[in-house]
Amino acid sequence: MRKVLLATTALLLTVGLTLAGPVRLVKFDEDKKTVMVKEGKKGEEVEKTYKLNDKTKFFDEDKEIKMEEAVKKMSGDKAVKGFDLKADGETATEVKFMAKKKKKTEAN
Repeated sequence: MRKVLLATTALLLTVGLTLAGPVRLVKFDEDKKTVMVKEGKKGEEVEKTYKLNDKTKFFDEDKEIKMEEAVKKMSGDKAVKGFDLKADGETATEVKFMAKKKKKTEAN
């Protein structure tokens, strides 16, 4: 019985600590190093704010990038709209920017 209880507790802690999924960018605050995102199913979206720190890892597709490059991607008029985010509580541990979709062009 004790093993089952400990295994269940470990599983719940692991799932609760590392949540990953696609999110939509709402607002990025460079001074506070926070990012506000919408997550969840369409119609049931919830806004959450995550802190970024020196331990947060950023990826552009599969290549790791520096925080300065990620800041450029999240700010300005051409900011990315969506990315994958893994978090430990209120702190983002990993941000992965999705590949841009290429527009289809007709062959002449």
